[in-house]
Amino acid sequence: MRSALQLYSVRGEAARDLAGTIEHVGRLGLDGVELAGLHGHDAARVREWLEAAGLEVAGMHVDLDELEADPRALYGDAEALAARLLVVGWLPPSLESAVTRSHVERLDRASRAARAEGFRLAFHTHDAELGVADDGSVLLDRLVADAPELELELDLGWAWIAGRDPAEVLSSLGARCRVVHVKDFADRGDRTSFTSVGEGAVPFRDALRTAAFVEWLVAEQDEGFVPDELSAATRSAAAVLDLREQLARAA
Repeated sequence: MRSALQLYSVRGEAARDLAGTIEHVGRLGLDGVELAGLHGHDAARVREWLEAAGLEVAGMHVDLDELEADPRALYGDAEALAARLLVVGWLPPSLESAVTRSHVERLDRASRAARAEGFRLAFHTHDAELGVADDGSVLLDRLVADAPELELELDLGWAWIAGRDPAEVLSSLGARCRVVHVKDFADRGDRTSFTSVGEGAVPFRDALRTAAFVEWLVAEQDEGFVPDELSAATRSAAAVLDLREQLARAA
Protein backbone atom coordinates (compact mmCIF):
# COMPACT_ATOMS: atom_id res chain seq x y z
CA MET A 1 0.00 0.00 0.00
CA ARG A 2 1.12 3.52 -0.74
CA SER A 3 0.26 6.55 1.36
CA ALA A 4 -1.01 10.00 0.46
CA LEU A 5 -2.59 13.16 1.84
CA GLN A 6 -5.79 14.59 0.42
CA LEU A 7 -4.85 18.24 -0.09
CA TYR A 8 -8.35 19.32 0.95
CA SER A 9 -6.91 18.74 4.42
CA VAL A 10 -4.65 21.78 3.93
CA ARG A 11 -6.94 23.77 1.64
CA GLY A 12 -6.31 27.09 3.36
CA GLU A 13 -2.56 26.75 3.03
CA ALA A 14 -2.87 25.42 -0.51
CA ALA A 15 -5.00 28.38 -1.58
CA ARG A 16 -2.42 30.75 -0.10
CA ASP A 17 0.74 28.97 -1.35
CA LEU A 18 0.23 25.73 -3.24
CA ALA A 19 3.91 25.32 -4.15
CA GLY A 20 5.01 25.76 -0.54
CA THR A 21 2.30 23.42 0.72
CA ILE A 22 3.35 20.69 -1.71
CA GLU A 23 6.96 21.16 -0.63
CA HIS A 24 5.92 20.73 3.03
CA VAL A 25 3.89 17.59 2.28
CA GLY A 26 6.87 16.19 0.39
CA ARG A 27 8.83 16.17 3.64
CA LEU A 28 6.30 14.02 5.50
CA GLY A 29 7.42 10.68 4.11
CA LEU A 30 4.30 10.06 2.04
CA ASP A 31 4.25 8.65 -1.48
CA GLY A 32 1.77 11.08 -2.95
CA VAL A 33 -1.17 13.43 -2.71
CA GLU A 34 -4.77 13.45 -3.79
CA LEU A 35 -5.64 16.76 -5.39
CA ALA A 36 -8.66 18.90 -4.55
CA GLY A 37 -8.37 21.66 -7.14
CA LEU A 38 -5.37 23.48 -8.54
CA HIS A 39 -6.12 26.87 -6.96
CA GLY A 40 -5.74 28.69 -10.26
CA HIS A 41 -2.41 27.15 -11.22
CA ASP A 42 -1.53 25.46 -14.49
CA ALA A 43 -1.59 21.67 -14.23
CA ALA A 44 1.85 21.27 -15.82
CA ARG A 45 3.35 23.66 -13.27
CA VAL A 46 1.72 21.78 -10.40
CA ARG A 47 3.20 18.56 -11.74
CA GLU A 48 6.65 20.18 -11.63
CA TRP A 49 6.13 21.06 -7.96
CA LEU A 50 4.95 17.52 -7.19
CA GLU A 51 7.87 15.90 -8.97
CA ALA A 52 10.32 18.17 -7.13
CA ALA A 53 8.73 17.07 -3.85
CA GLY A 54 8.89 13.39 -4.82
CA LEU A 55 5.11 13.00 -4.79
CA GLU A 56 2.82 11.04 -7.11
CA VAL A 57 -0.84 11.84 -7.79
CA ALA A 58 -3.01 9.18 -6.17
CA GLY A 59 -6.13 10.79 -7.60
CA MET A 60 -7.72 14.05 -8.59
CA HIS A 61 -11.04 15.13 -7.11
CA VAL A 62 -13.43 16.67 -9.62
CA ASP A 63 -16.90 18.15 -9.67
CA LEU A 64 -19.42 15.99 -11.56
CA ASP A 65 -21.17 19.01 -13.09
CA GLU A 66 -17.84 20.24 -14.47
CA LEU A 67 -16.91 16.77 -15.68
CA GLU A 68 -20.18 16.52 -17.58
CA ALA A 69 -19.98 20.06 -18.97
CA ASP A 70 -16.33 20.11 -20.08
CA PRO A 71 -14.70 16.70 -19.77
CA ARG A 72 -11.86 17.57 -22.15
CA ALA A 73 -10.58 20.28 -19.82
CA LEU A 74 -10.47 17.90 -16.85
CA TYR A 75 -8.98 15.07 -18.88
CA GLY A 76 -6.32 17.49 -20.10
CA ASP A 77 -5.43 18.52 -16.55
CA ALA A 78 -5.33 14.88 -15.48
CA GLU A 79 -3.03 14.02 -18.37
CA ALA A 80 -0.71 16.89 -17.51
CA LEU A 81 -0.59 15.70 -13.89
CA ALA A 82 -0.05 12.03 -14.79
CA ALA A 83 -3.29 11.29 -12.92
CA ARG A 84 -5.25 8.30 -14.17
CA LEU A 85 -7.89 8.35 -11.42
CA LEU A 86 -10.57 11.04 -11.28
CA VAL A 87 -12.77 11.09 -8.19
CA VAL A 88 -16.17 12.70 -7.79
CA GLY A 89 -15.74 13.91 -4.24
CA TRP A 90 -19.34 14.73 -3.35
CA LEU A 91 -22.93 14.71 -4.55
CA PRO A 92 -25.86 16.28 -2.69
CA PRO A 93 -26.90 13.66 -0.11
CA SER A 94 -30.45 12.40 -0.34
CA LEU A 95 -32.59 9.46 0.70
CA GLU A 96 -35.12 10.15 -2.07
CA SER A 97 -34.99 7.31 -4.56
CA ALA A 98 -35.48 9.64 -7.53
CA VAL A 99 -32.36 11.57 -6.53
CA THR A 100 -30.25 8.51 -5.82
CA ARG A 101 -31.35 6.97 -9.13
CA SER A 102 -30.12 10.11 -10.89
CA HIS A 103 -26.80 9.91 -9.05
CA VAL A 104 -26.32 6.32 -10.23
CA GLU A 105 -27.19 7.13 -13.83
CA ARG A 106 -24.89 10.15 -13.97
CA LEU A 107 -21.95 8.36 -12.38
CA ASP A 108 -22.46 5.37 -14.65
CA ARG A 109 -22.36 7.57 -17.78
CA ALA A 110 -19.37 9.55 -16.57
CA SER A 111 -17.38 6.45 -15.60
CA ARG A 112 -17.99 4.83 -18.98
CA ALA A 113 -16.94 8.02 -20.76
CA ALA A 114 -13.79 8.30 -18.64
CA ARG A 115 -12.88 4.67 -19.31
CA ALA A 116 -13.19 5.29 -23.05
CA GLU A 117 -10.61 8.08 -22.71
CA GLY A 118 -8.16 5.97 -20.72
CA PHE A 119 -9.08 7.23 -17.24
CA ARG A 120 -10.74 5.66 -14.21
CA LEU A 121 -13.56 7.37 -12.34
CA ALA A 122 -14.36 6.79 -8.68
CA PHE A 123 -16.92 8.17 -6.25
CA HIS A 124 -15.89 9.18 -2.74
CA THR A 125 -18.39 7.97 -0.14
CA HIS A 126 -19.72 9.72 2.93
CA ASP A 127 -22.29 8.48 5.44
CA ALA A 128 -25.37 9.30 3.33
CA GLU A 129 -24.47 6.76 0.65
CA LEU A 130 -24.88 4.02 3.28
CA GLY A 131 -28.34 5.18 4.37
CA VAL A 132 -31.57 3.48 3.33
CA ALA A 133 -33.57 5.42 0.72
CA ASP A 134 -37.35 5.67 0.61
CA ASP A 135 -37.56 2.65 -1.71
CA GLY A 136 -35.45 0.50 0.60
CA SER A 137 -32.28 0.75 -1.51
CA VAL A 138 -28.79 1.81 -0.42
CA LEU A 139 -26.98 4.09 -2.85
CA LEU A 140 -23.62 2.35 -2.41
CA ASP A 141 -25.20 -1.00 -3.26
CA ARG A 142 -26.87 0.49 -6.33
CA LEU A 143 -23.60 1.96 -7.54
CA VAL A 144 -21.93 -1.43 -7.24
CA ALA A 145 -24.73 -3.13 -9.15
CA ASP A 146 -25.65 -0.52 -11.76
CA ALA A 147 -22.44 1.43 -12.47
CA PRO A 148 -19.98 -1.37 -13.27
CA GLU A 149 -17.17 0.86 -14.58
CA LEU A 150 -17.24 3.09 -11.48
CA GLU A 151 -14.72 2.60 -8.70
CA LEU A 152 -15.53 3.46 -5.09
CA GLU A 153 -13.30 5.50 -2.83
CA LEU A 154 -14.54 4.34 0.55
CA ASP A 155 -14.07 6.72 3.46
CA LEU A 156 -13.57 4.45 6.46
CA GLY A 157 -14.42 7.20 8.93
CA TRP A 158 -17.75 8.05 7.31
CA ALA A 159 -18.65 4.35 7.06
CA TRP A 160 -18.08 4.10 10.82
CA ILE A 161 -20.16 7.21 11.49
CA ALA A 162 -22.95 5.67 9.38
CA GLY A 163 -23.11 2.81 11.88
CA ARG A 164 -21.55 0.24 9.57
CA ASP A 165 -18.54 -1.98 10.11
CA PRO A 166 -15.83 -0.44 7.88
CA ALA A 167 -14.17 -3.84 7.45
CA GLU A 168 -17.40 -5.38 6.20
CA VAL A 169 -18.13 -2.56 3.78
CA LEU A 170 -14.59 -2.54 2.40
CA SER A 171 -14.59 -6.31 1.97
CA SER A 172 -17.87 -6.13 0.06
CA LEU A 173 -16.36 -3.64 -2.41
CA GLY A 174 -13.19 -5.64 -3.02
CA ALA A 175 -11.12 -4.56 -6.00
CA ARG A 176 -13.67 -1.87 -6.88
CA CYS A 177 -12.05 0.06 -4.01
CA ARG A 178 -8.35 0.58 -4.70
CA VAL A 179 -8.11 3.92 -2.89
CA VAL A 180 -9.32 4.29 0.70
CA HIS A 181 -9.73 7.44 2.78
CA VAL A 182 -8.47 7.30 6.33
CA LYS A 183 -10.50 9.91 8.23
CA ASP A 184 -10.81 9.86 12.00
CA PHE A 185 -13.59 10.82 14.43
CA ALA A 186 -13.59 10.94 18.22
CA ASP A 187 -17.25 10.08 18.78
CA ARG A 188 -19.42 7.78 16.67
CA GLY A 189 -22.50 9.67 17.77
CA ASP A 190 -21.16 13.05 16.64
CA ARG A 191 -20.51 13.42 12.91
CA THR A 192 -18.65 16.69 13.55
CA SER A 193 -16.10 15.18 15.96
CA PHE A 194 -13.23 15.19 13.43
CA THR A 195 -9.70 14.57 14.65
CA SER A 196 -6.33 14.11 13.04
CA VAL A 197 -5.75 10.52 11.95
CA GLY A 198 -4.79 8.31 14.86
CA GLU A 199 -6.32 10.62 17.48
CA GLY A 200 -9.88 9.34 17.17
CA ALA A 201 -11.66 5.98 17.48
CA VAL A 202 -12.14 4.66 13.92
CA PRO A 203 -10.83 1.04 13.72
CA PHE A 204 -8.63 1.44 10.64
CA ARG A 205 -6.36 -1.54 11.28
CA ASP A 206 -9.26 -3.97 11.62
CA ALA A 207 -10.82 -2.63 8.43
CA LEU A 208 -7.65 -2.93 6.37
CA ARG A 209 -6.14 -6.11 7.78
CA THR A 210 -7.30 -8.35 4.93
CA ALA A 211 -7.75 -5.71 2.23
CA ALA A 212 -4.78 -6.59 0.02
CA PHE A 213 -6.55 -5.02 -2.97
CA VAL A 214 -6.17 -1.49 -1.52
CA GLU A 215 -3.39 0.40 -3.31
CA TRP A 216 -3.54 3.81 -1.60
CA LEU A 217 -4.27 4.95 1.95
CA VAL A 218 -5.25 8.61 1.79
CA ALA A 219 -5.29 10.65 4.99
CA GLU A 220 -7.92 13.36 5.08
CA GLN A 221 -8.87 15.93 7.68
CA ASP A 222 -12.33 17.37 7.30
CA GLU A 223 -14.15 20.46 8.52
CA GLY A 224 -14.21 22.27 11.76
CA PHE A 225 -11.22 21.50 13.97
CA VAL A 226 -7.93 22.52 12.38
CA PRO A 227 -6.37 25.77 13.61
CA ASP A 228 -3.01 24.77 12.10
CA GLU A 229 -3.53 22.73 8.96
CA LEU A 230 0.09 21.81 8.35
CA SER A 231 0.68 20.65 11.92
CA ALA A 232 -2.47 18.53 11.85
CA ALA A 233 -1.52 17.10 8.45
CA THR A 234 1.91 16.20 9.79
CA ARG A 235 0.30 14.20 12.62
CA SER A 236 -2.11 12.50 10.21
CA ALA A 237 0.70 11.58 7.84
CA ALA A 238 2.72 10.02 10.66
CA ALA A 239 -0.32 8.01 11.78
CA VAL A 240 -0.99 6.70 8.27
CA LEU A 241 2.64 5.68 7.85
CA ASP A 242 2.50 3.88 11.21
CA LEU A 243 -0.75 2.17 10.18
CA ARG A 244 0.85 0.97 6.98
CA GLU A 245 3.81 -0.45 8.91
CA GLN A 246 1.48 -2.25 11.32
CA LEU A 247 -0.42 -3.81 8.42
CA ALA A 248 2.81 -4.89 6.74
CA ARG A 249 4.06 -6.55 9.94
CA ALA A 250 0.74 -8.36 10.39
CA ALA A 251 0.62 -9.64 6.81
